[in-house]
Amino acid sequence: MGLYKRLPLDKTKSEIRLLCLTSCEPPSPSSASSRPQLSGFLGVVRLEGHRRRRLPYRAVSYVWGEPIFSETLLLNDGHRLAVTPTVVDALRTFWLHAGSQPVARGRGWGDSEELSDGDLGSAFLEEEPQALLRDPPGMLFWVDQVCIDQRNSEERGHQVGLMSKVYSWAWRTLVWLGQAEVAGASDQTQQQCRFDIAYSYLLDSRYRHGFDMGPVRTLDDRLDKRTVENLMELLSSTWFTRIWVVQEFALSHHVSLFYGSFRIRRGIIDCLSDLFQKLSRTYTLGRMPTRLQSSLRNCNAMIALRHWRHPDLYGVLFAQSLCSEFNCTDPRNRVYALFGFLDERGELPFQPDYNSTLAETYRMLATSCLKQGLVVSLLAFAGLQEPADNSESHDGIPSWCPTHRTTKSTPKSMRIQMRLASSVPRVQHHAGSNELWICGRVDGETVANAGLVVDGSQYATSGLNIIDWVLGLSISSKSHANETDTEYALNIMARLMSFDSRSSHLSVSLEAFKDWHNFVNAHQPSLGSFSYVSRRQPTHQSETGTMDAASGLDRYKIDCCDDLFRDGIHGQRLCCTTGGRLGVFPRLSQVGDVIAVISGLSLPLVLRPVADGAGKYMLVGAAFVLDFPELPCSLDEDDAIWIILV
Repeated sequence: MGLYKRLPLDKTKSEIRLLCLTSCEPPSPSSASSRPQLSGFLGVVRLEGHRRRRLPYRAVSYVWGEPIFSETLLLNDGHRLAVTPTVVDALRTFWLHAGSQPVARGRGWGDSEELSDGDLGSAFLEEEPQALLRDPPGMLFWVDQVCIDQRNSEERGHQVGLMSKVYSWAWRTLVWLGQAEVAGASDQTQQQCRFDIAYSYLLDSRYRHGFDMGPVRTLDDRLDKRTVENLMELLSSTWFTRIWVVQEFALSHHVSLFYGSFRIRRGIIDCLSDLFQKLSRTYTLGRMPTRLQSSLRNCNAMIALRHWRHPDLYGVLFAQSLCSEFNCTDPRNRVYALFGFLDERGELPFQPDYNSTLAETYRMLATSCLKQGLVVSLLAFAGLQEPADNSESHDGIPSWCPTHRTTKSTPKSMRIQMRLASSVPRVQHHAGSNELWICGRVDGETVANAGLVVDGSQYATSGLNIIDWVLGLSISSKSHANETDTEYALNIMARLMSFDSRSSHLSVSLEAFKDWHNFVNAHQPSLGSFSYVSRRQPTHQSETGTMDAASGLDRYKIDCCDDLFRDGIHGQRLCCTTGGRLGVFPRLSQVGDVIAVISGLSLPLVLRPVADGAGKYMLVGAAFVLDFPELPCSLDEDDAIWIILV
């Protein structure tokens, strides 16, 4: 009988297997492998109860790497389990760091964070499945490759549903970033020194200089080329791109990171998140290498989702919107890996099923949102798929089903407005159908031109393009007799950013908008940059050649404009409709897309007619249109029709 069949899991209970590692021996002379021989055994334990406990095992977060199972673990009764080299490398490193004392290997870790039985929640576990937790004879680990029968899709689905408990109940999560490529002891010392310098810079910048209110620089002088290289080497680990690490990091009590033999404090992720925000605010992120940008953005997502729990599927939709750049081998895990952000006191909306297709997985997520009454959130996160940059196929997924490639269809500011100002639209959906019927009205107003896509990473150039585009539309500004054409164009831009349809009150004054505009130009020099004179011209230059943010500038208003630009119009398409109205539209909008009013929704939807679809449409996303009829509105039965989304 196989190892896993001898240790079955009761799928009606929260049972998992744990690896108890008892020895780590050097490789024998006859061994074909240069890695040590690890020995131990598997046991079954139970994670039950609504009160989260901390149990004496370590959850391992790592990357499988290539599926080459060239190493073995010697387990129960001499069973040899084939694993990838990354598993052996990680466990060996953790074993060596634990020290030689039995108590360190069995219960704690030999450091200042030793916990008592009561703290660990294992003192009163009397049931037989919990015996391993009461008095473990070695180091207890949870490693997915070892503790889950990977060939059993039903068991995989059951265990995936327990991931939030596995990591939040663990005493500590150990992160393995991979091997540091160094040769001898002197190289290791030099490597350790290099990383210490990089991390010291980040910690010093965060806690002494501050990332929020201190002088704003494009890149601090101390963050030199060598420091960037150090960070690049660390962030080149594929761990920073793996979708599963989000909940593994965010839901854990204590996290320790290992890069080769180097142990890194968890605070490095916070510092990298702060660095990402600083570079974003000073518009210098775009100057960094693409891989570094992506890893920094992913660190920011992990910090943003730390301790994030939500009682319904909005938590999964929100997490999905922040994690669009993470990768996974199985695309269904883009949904399953985020179930950990649901409140653990509730039940999963549906059981992870690796026998379902990708389209069925996303449709189950969407229909579960409908059952929970999350129609507005569903529409706010759904839309046309962004073009894929890999072989991952999203064919057959309805446009009203949110995926990681629809998160840019509607910007953050619009999603917030939709959730706060909308009532629940009337919808109909039949189980298993790719169609969603929604009550609304299509009046015939469509997108009239291809518009202009706003690129926030090059604001100075984009700002000039936006102004030129508005002026080029030849829209009459005679009603604004006190404004020049340029002032009128700026006013239009400020209204689009702040989503002020009627210009009754701007959430950001035009004066503050000009100051922000000049502020960004100073930090992003460009041949296309331009400046507008205001009463508080922020032109003071510091000794380093960059602007001093404290030179009489209202930083709060600057930050407001900055947030509005990034969260409102960056990455979106500015278009003009056949009704002569300007608006912020989804980036994938095109000429001929229709504008629909949905009963109860505070923003109109952009729909694309399906060829020969007999009144069927694909959802492109939500839009904000200046001078549009006031929304939300409740449509009478005579004014409304059932719009079919596919």
